[in-house]
Amino acid sequence: MRPTGEWTWAARGHRPAGLTILVTLLAGCVAGLLAAGSLIREIDAYHATHRQVTAEVVEERATVSRVTWDGGQHSGWARMPLDRVSGTAARVWLDDQGRLTPPPIGTAEVGLGALIAAVPAGAAGWLVVTVLLPWWVARRASVRVDREWRDYGSAP
Repeated sequence: MRPTGEWTWAARGHRPAGLTILVTLLAGCVAGLLAAGSLIREIDAYHATHRQVTAEVVEERATVSRVTWDGGQHSGWARMPLDRVSGTAARVWLDDQGRLTPPPIGTAEVGLGALIAAVPAGAAGWLVVTVLLPWWVARRASVRVDREWRDYGSAP
């Protein structure tokens, strides 16, 4: 039989706090960066297919405003709040067919999206280190002990 020193820190239930923190932060950072990169690519694609114009605010209601652009040739209803340039002018976004669209997401939404991705990934990293890794190491040690007992029983 192997000496008791064979049982590792994870099999005994001891986990270095640094490892748990490192894996949690690493998983969260990687997931957050991947999510932020994806959202930034989405913003770039939005800018490639949409354009921003200055429109004149004709009528304002509680949640929408009627705006006109291109010298009054086109009009539509835009959701409030508008990105105001002056008292009667506002910036609106149009798609490639000239229809009003919502504005692209901003830096706050990119940060929130990265945070929303990072928290569950960090939690999963924490779960792996605190639950699954010790279980896996203890399982391997148990299989090793069973094998040694089998070998010990079959020895002449």
